[in-house]
Amino acid sequence: MKVMISQPRYLPAMSYIERIKQADVFIILDNVQRNPRFFENRNKITDKNGNQKWLTIPIESSNRALIKDTIISGHEWKTDHYNKVKNYYNDFTVEYMFSRYLSSMNTDSYRDSLVSGLNYLKRLFEIKTKFVLASSLSNASNGGINELVNLVKKVNGDVYISGPSCLDYGFTPEFAKENGLELEIDEGTNYMPWIEVFK
Repeated sequence: MKVMISQPRYLPAMSYIERIKQADVFIILDNVQRNPRFFENRNKITDKNGNQKWLTIPIESSNRALIKDTIISGHEWKTDHYNKVKNYYNDFTVEYMFSRYLSSMNTDSYRDSLVSGLNYLKRLFEIKTKFVLASSLSNASNGGINELVNLVKKVNGDVYISGPSCLDYGFTPEFAKENGLELEIDEGTNYMPWIEVFK
């Protein structure tokens, strides 16, 4: 059984969605700290002229808060993001899809909003992968690569799917084999946010 593990993301890239599709189980890593400088609560959109703009969900909680405990600051950002997408793309299909995505994110809980958004994308892209919260499997937080092994085994997985970045933090094919797993590295390079598919 193939397992992907990752933090939930806002406006995830198509490579992220394609990786989820390859897995039998997607473990949503909600019991680690949010990385404010990465593509978790923000992403870039690119207009038809190649100009880029950041869309960022404002966060009320400390950077040290775990994803599952993080609170979003208000709801005004959704109107702002929708208007930016509308102005950038000027495309009814993009506006409609993005509007429904934002509507699914209807709580102050950062984790729950992102998971709701992922469930919307699951339906949109006809993904059959089962979603499981890491916090429902383990009480450990920020447990490193040994915790990733533990999570894969908790769902009876034997293959861990990751992008090439897993090698940077020591989850190598040799490490996987030593722990009774197979590592499958997905080299997906389509980093455009999913809404750009509908332009």
